[in-house]
Order: sequence, then C-alpha cells, then structure tokens
Amino acid sequence: MAKREMASRTEIAQRVVYWRKRRGLTRKLFADRMGRSVSWVDMIQRGDRRLDRLSVLEQIADVLEISIYTLIDRQQAQRTAECVDNTEVRTIRDALQRYDVITRTFSSDGPSDEPDLPRLRQQVDYAWLAFQASHYSTLGPLLGKLLVATQHASAHLAGTAGQTAHVLLTQVYQLITSTLRKLGHHELEWLAAERGVQAAERTENAIVIAGAAFRLVNALGATNGAAAAVDAATASAHRLQPALDVKQPEPTSLLGHLYLQGAVWAAHQSDPHRVRDLLGEAERLAARLGGDRNDYWTAFGPTNVAIHRVSAYLALRDWPSAVQVAEQMNQHRLNLLPKERRANHCVDVARAYALGAKTEEAVAHLLQADDLAPKEVRCRPITRDLVHDLWRSRRSTSAGLRQLVEQIGLPA
Repeated sequence: MAKREMASRTEIAQRVVYWRKRRGLTRKLFADRMGRSVSWVDMIQRGDRRLDRLSVLEQIADVLEISIYTLIDRQQAQRTAECVDNTEVRTIRDALQRYDVITRTFSSDGPSDEPDLPRLRQQVDYAWLAFQASHYSTLGPLLGKLLVATQHASAHLAGTAGQTAHVLLTQVYQLITSTLRKLGHHELEWLAAERGVQAAERTENAIVIAGAAFRLVNALGATNGAAAAVDAATASAHRLQPALDVKQPEPTSLLGHLYLQGAVWAAHQSDPHRVRDLLGEAERLAARLGGDRNDYWTAFGPTNVAIHRVSAYLALRDWPSAVQVAEQMNQHRLNLLPKERRANHCVDVARAYALGAKTEEAVAHLLQADDLAPKEVRCRPITRDLVHDLWRSRRSTSAGLRQLVEQIGLPA
C-alpha cells in the first residue's frame, strides 16, 4: 500500500511540474501564487505527503487553472494534456485584444528589448512544424505569446526588418486561425483571419497575401458563410493570379490552395459544377508542379488535390464518390504528407463511411487517424462528435470504438 501511495504522489507531482511549466510559471511565481515558499514547492514536486490532502490539491489546481481530476485521475490527466485548453484559448483571445500592441494609438513606449527577429522566425517555424504534426498541446502555450511578440516587432521596426516582422506577424495570425478552426472556436478564428489579411496587405507581397487569404476563406465558411467563402476564394485567386500563376512552385502552391478551399466551400453550397471547375484549376496547377510539395506550409500537390476532392464529395453528401477517390489514392505519396493532412483525411473518409452507414469501416479509419495523430481525433469537436454518434447509434460494439470512446472521455 505504501509503495502504491508513493507512486500515486509521484505521478501527481509530475503533473504539477508539467502544468506549472505549461502555464509558464517559474517555481518562484508558482510559490507566490500558492502563498508558499520555493522550498515548499520543491518538496511538493518531489511527491511530498501533503499531496494526499484534498485542500492542497484543490489550491494547486486552482492556481494552475485545471480540474483537480487532471491531477489525480490518470486518464483525465492524459486527455487534458493532449489538447489546447480553455485557459490557453483565453490567452490567445487576450492577445488578440491587446490593442497596445496592435496600434500605436494605445501604446506608450515600445518594448524594452529590441525584437529578436531570428529568434522569432525560429519560433514561427517551430509552431508550423507543431501544427503539421498535430501537436496542439505545444501550440496552446505558445501562440498567445508569439502573437504579442510579433505584434510588437511589426509595430516598432522599420525598413527591411519591419517587412520581415510584418511577414512573421501574418504567419502567426495564420497559425492561430488554423488552430482555432481545428478546435471549433470560429468567432476567434474569424477575428484572427481578418487581422491576418490586414497584416498581409501591409507587406504588399502577393505570396503573403495569398497565404492569409485562404485562411480568411475558411473562416468565412466556418461562420455560416459558404457563399462568401467561395466568392472570397475566387476573387482572391483572380486578383492574385498575375503574380501567382507563374513558373515558380511556391506562388503556384498558394494559388492552387485558394482554388481547393473555394471548391470545398462550393460543395457546402451544393454547387457541383463550381466544385468541378475549381478542382480542375487546382489540378492544373498541381500537374504543373509534378509532385507534392509543402510550400508555405500548404502541402499542395496532386495528393492534396485528391484529399480535397474527398472533402468536396463529402460536403456534397456523395459518400460513394468520396470513398472511391480515397481508395484510388496513391498511398505511398499520401504517407509522405504531414501527419495533420493524413489524419484529417482519415477522419474525412471515416465521415464518408459513416454517412453510408458503414460503421466498421468508419471506425477503422478513425483508429488509423488516432494512430497517426491522436490529437487530431481527441481534440477536435468534429471528430469527437463523429465518435459519439457512432457509439450512440449502437451499430457497432467493436473494441476499437469502445477504445476511442474511453480515450476521448465520452460517457460509455
């Protein structure tokens, strides 16, 4: 019993350390908020007996802004650690509302330190890699701070350094937009996307503008604006085509991705003819590239065109065509894409099978997505809802579906 109790305290202590660091609290700051000494914090982090006291655990959970069950329940601890939580979403919202760094009107003095552009660029690249690996728990603590830092740099630097800062700020807005979209926070997604386009236009760079534009297209569609999303996609493509429809692959990838987003939202409008035309344009550009690339984090190429064709057929509720396209895809090329793209595709295929009442096939693809990128399944509302619907329908009692229900934390 004593060994088991010690092991339990050790696990809780490890969770305290994890969440203290994830919240960006030093030992001293954590101690101050607890009303304790640093030595007390050190004892707690080593698994002190006081971790058996409910009052101590409740105070720690309150300071760390987590549920007490995140400290004491192993499954709940794992589920919570995987995803961006409400506290981190609030931090992103607070950063979006920081008008002292958005505009000089509300700003007093500039930052005390000169913005470190190489470090900011490194952090932005790291955030993109985390996103494409579906590491949302990494992005949660990072994005709010990164937005404030790049806003400061954009507001206070001039010349070439200022242009670089504008580009980095635009990319951070895009990261925030894409992350919030995954998590279902569409009003904040819209705000970040709109700000991203405004920041991009300051660069007067068609490539940067196109990257922001297709995120705005998705934000429009996600806020019940499918028609506006299609119009924005086609208008942006038309406006930017002279600069993007060129021999260089990077601009071509962005133009092609605009067409892909337009096609998916045209499908949500039940407009198969427009879907065909927009996918055709994207296919033409992908054929010019001759292979799959990841320019500006788009993963654009023939395989991603096929992925979006599946998404479009799904939106048209033509599940047999969606499944047929998925089955005919080149698996080797698919396996070379970022995990986020592959897992998202598996979820779409699962949704198509579920639409056709083929529950076991749907579960198999959800398990494949969970194996590729667990957070793509366990953190996204659209996937959680699909698992819940499959479980509630009782058309399957497979061990795989039960496993997903338990991992996600749905009531069994």
